[in-house]
Amino acid sequence: MIDLSFLSKSEVAHLDEQIGFTDIEKEIIEHLVKNDLTDDGIMLDLHLSRNKYYKIKLNAVYKMIRYAANN
Repeated sequence: MIDLSFLSKSEVAHLDEQIGFTDIEKEIIEHLVKNDLTDDGIMLDLHLSRNKYYKIKLNAVYKMIRYAANN
């Protein structure tokens, strides 16, 4: 599980504004920022299969890394 609890709401909003997360990516990131559920809990909460969840999560993380690398 990736812990993004160091990010503030305004930082997440800024990233979303710059990157353009999908709705499901935003929901996953919100949980990772809150650090309220495990990956399995997020999967259950969002009704996602394991493969789909990790694909979406990885894509969102890669978007953040690409944004950080370009700025």
